[in-house]
Amino acid sequence: MVVETNELTTPITYEWSEGTTNVTSFENDTIYVNPNINTTYTVTVTDDLSQQYIESIDIIVNPLVTPTFNAVGPYCEGDAIPALPTSSLEAITGTWSPAIDNTATTLYTFTPDAGQCATTTTLTIDITPQVTPTFDAVGPYCNGDAIPALPTTSTNGISGTWSPAVDNTATTLYTFTPDVGECATNQTLTIDITQPTVTSFDPVGIYCTGDAIPALPTTSTNGVTGTWSPAIDNTATTLYTFTPDAGLCASSTTLTITVNPPGVVPTFDPVGPYCNGDAIPALPTTSTNGITGTWSPAIDNTATTLYTFTPDIGQCATTNTLTITINDPIDPTFDAVGPYCNGDVIPALPTTSNNGVVGTWSPAIDNTVTTEYTFTPDGGECANTTNLTIDITQPTDPTFVAVGPYCNGDVIPALPTTSTNGVIGTWSPAIDNTVTTEYTFTPNPGECANTTTLIIYITQPTDPAFDPVGPYCNGDAIPALPTTSTNGVVGSWSPAIDNTATTEYTFTPDAGECANTTTLIITIDNPVDPIFDAYGPYCQGETPVVLPGLSNNSISGTWSPASISTTNDGTYNYVFTPYLGECANTFDFDVIIDPTIDPVFSDFGPYCVGETADLLPTVSDNTINGTWSPASISTTNDGTETYTFTQAIGVCANNYNTDVTVNPNLIPSFSDFGPYCVGDNADILPAVSENSMNGTWLPNVIDTENSGMQTYIFTAEGVDCFEIYSTDITVYDYPEVSIFITDSVLYSGEETTIEVSGADTYSWIHSDLFPCDNCSLAIFTAPSEQDEDEVFEFILFSESNGCEVVDTVRVTVLGDIPLMIPEGFSPNGDGNADTWVIQGIERLSNSEVQIVNRWGNKVFETAPYNNDWGGENMSGGKLPAGTYYYIFKPDRDGDESHAGYVYINY
Repeated sequence: MVVETNELTTPITYEWSEGTTNVTSFENDTIYVNPNINTTYTVTVTDDLSQQYIESIDIIVNPLVTPTFNAVGPYCEGDAIPALPTSSLEAITGTWSPAIDNTATTLYTFTPDAGQCATTTTLTIDITPQVTPTFDAVGPYCNGDAIPALPTTSTNGISGTWSPAVDNTATTLYTFTPDVGECATNQTLTIDITQPTVTSFDPVGIYCTGDAIPALPTTSTNGVTGTWSPAIDNTATTLYTFTPDAGLCASSTTLTITVNPPGVVPTFDPVGPYCNGDAIPALPTTSTNGITGTWSPAIDNTATTLYTFTPDIGQCATTNTLTITINDPIDPTFDAVGPYCNGDVIPALPTTSNNGVVGTWSPAIDNTVTTEYTFTPDGGECANTTNLTIDITQPTDPTFVAVGPYCNGDVIPALPTTSTNGVIGTWSPAIDNTVTTEYTFTPNPGECANTTTLIIYITQPTDPAFDPVGPYCNGDAIPALPTTSTNGVVGSWSPAIDNTATTEYTFTPDAGECANTTTLIITIDNPVDPIFDAYGPYCQGETPVVLPGLSNNSISGTWSPASISTTNDGTYNYVFTPYLGECANTFDFDVIIDPTIDPVFSDFGPYCVGETADLLPTVSDNTINGTWSPASISTTNDGTETYTFTQAIGVCANNYNTDVTVNPNLIPSFSDFGPYCVGDNADILPAVSENSMNGTWLPNVIDTENSGMQTYIFTAEGVDCFEIYSTDITVYDYPEVSIFITDSVLYSGEETTIEVSGADTYSWIHSDLFPCDNCSLAIFTAPSEQDEDEVFEFILFSESNGCEVVDTVRVTVLGDIPLMIPEGFSPNGDGNADTWVIQGIERLSNSEVQIVNRWGNKVFETAPYNNDWGGENMSGGKLPAGTYYYIFKPDRDGDESHAGYVYINY
């Protein structure tokens, strides 16, 4: 124990005494004592003026208490053992060691918490080892045997129950579960169920009535012994049953011995008759009444034969015979057929011969060529095949003398009804003398002849063709018209030639010419006046049109002079003379040549780049109309460009060229301004650019009171060509930073998330405690084993667009407080342990407590728990004193829980 005084500011000496006995004497304000009884300690303090001050302190020494606890156990090995109470019957709190062990008897030591006048104590929990139940072996049994009930008490005295229920059909593992209170383990027992052997024997018999039958074997082929019943009977077919000897796990079986009556006659279905050479199937070796045997002699398919059946040895049967008849085949006969003409319809050939043989013919009937047909008798007909030939006569082609040709409309004689080779028939269609026609000759019935055709050609009259004649000009001499057409038709013309008027002339073919009449028109024209477009007037020196050699109304001819000349101004006459053969008159006209003048304009420019230029006039100062190329003055780029004026069509004037100059604009140059943050001192806008141009600004002062972008314009002064300079200056707001922290008060080892938003970049002082530096989300983990509260300050620099703000985030880390759950409290209102106080609950915001009485009923529940339960039930009434079971969850959404007993003592 340490005893201290209040330190004085002046030099002092201290003298301590215990009652009348000095314990020490030295100049110190502290002594260390360890009394074992109540003691008063006195100190005499002397200052530098020799003044003394005397003070005393009483040290009360309480007697040590030995904590006591209710006995615990004994338990069976492996039982769940509740946690030992952390508060003694005297309300001494403390801890136990070692940890509970449910496998062996253990001595546990209770160590009181610091600050309590109590000694350690011990408690022994006895662990009884589990016994393994033992049982006698059971079985094996045969499938279906009655199995006695299994014993419910083991040979070493453990009582319990078996599962599942006993099954006498299959080998099963049964589990013995000791009764509650028996300190024993489960045990298993297997009862083997043997499946019965299926007995087997070799077959016996067949026997005839009265035969001696040997005794049946008393041991099966697979080794099972037993007996047969009934006794052997050699007079009738009998079913015998084999019963295995007692104690053998085998099934019974049966065996039939067949006993046939004597002298059975084998019976067979009749066979045949067959035709000589037919394939005869082998005779059956088992009769229709079940007798097996063999036949003799071998099958002969060429002659009728008697065959004998001899039963196999051991069968109670006699021999029997069977005759197979063999017939010789006959030749089918038919009446002759034909001959026929190619294409005649031939009746179907008869399928039954004159001597009664039924069959089929091949190939199919062909009425175009002489063919041999084969008759094949049906199956079962004992007959040979035969042949029949049907002769086919090929038809004659009738011949006739050629007829015609004729001219359209000529009379044509009737065609002959008998051909030159004697075939009689008729013609179709009727004679047509207007068109070439093909006529068909059809022979009369009975004539084996083909049809034939004959073409009578009808010539259509020719249209005489002539070359055109004329036209002629009125009075021209016209030559005589030709009497033979260009396609060879000879004839004559009418009326006589007339050279004064247009006339139609008719051509008539001579007799015997197969030709039509035709006409020809000779046109007589009157002379016409040539028609031309007007020419001129022209400007002096202008290129004139070429004078055409063909008038607008298609009259060709020549000009005099041959071409238009614009060398000199004045009026000139030109004459057109038609060519010989043109039925036309001469034509003349005058061409005017005007003099050429120069356009006059005022000067244009110079201009500045981008300046609005003058419009180019379409009429010169001396009233000449025209157009410009380019059409308008461009001031987009600096430099000199030539513009050309071209007179309008019909205006006699020269082109006009003029040069227009566009001067470049001077551009003021300045260094960049800004950006700024709201409230910054802005730069002064200069009145002279960096390239020495004077001017003024609008606005003339940079505004940093408001955020945003504003345009400032500089206008030069004293310069003809310049560009207005503008610049956008941005003023940014300071970032509005939002800081979110999940928990600003932590216990050692806990985490909190610090999340910030509203800026572009972040910089932290104390970033060494974070996993990253420039981040908007940081996780801070409180140092472990923190004994005392400590405040951590994190300085945050947030920057957006160069504008920076500073914030401070504070996190308080509380010292470690162990989570301790008391095992008792006394809610009697004396102000001491009136509620159930769980040490360290302050840091748990989502805890849950449930209290259950000894019957398992829940009597109290709350969440979160705030160390405020004073022994009430869920209705608010007081619970009786006694021991209750608690379940405490530090986080009701998590899996961790604590359970134990709490004692209420009023």
